[in-house]
Amino acid sequence: MNKRIKTSFKGLLWFLEGIIVGFGAIMPGLSGGTLCVAFGMYLPPIWVISHPKQNIIKYGKMLAVFGMGAAVGFLGLSGFASWLMELSS
Repeated sequence: MNKRIKTSFKGLLWFLEGIIVGFGAIMPGLSGGTLCVAFGMYLPPIWVISHPKQNIIKYGKMLAVFGMGAAVGFLGLSGFASWLMELSS
C-alpha cells in the first residue's frame, strides 16, 4: 500500500476516534477519558505536556487531527445527544 494512502487512512481514523471521544464526553454514562484509553490516545497528550520540545513533532499532527474530531463530535453531535435524551424521557 502506498505510504500516502496509509497516512491519510491514519488521519481519517484519528478524526473518527476524536468524534467518538467528543460524543462520549457529552453522553451520560460514557467517559471521554475512558474512550481515549480504549483508542490509545491517552499517553500522547501526556508525553507532549511533559516534554513538549521532544514530542510535539512526533505527536502534534495526530493530536491536532484527533482534537478536531473531538470538537466536531462534541459540538456537532450535541443536538443529536439532546434529542436522544428527550426521546428516552
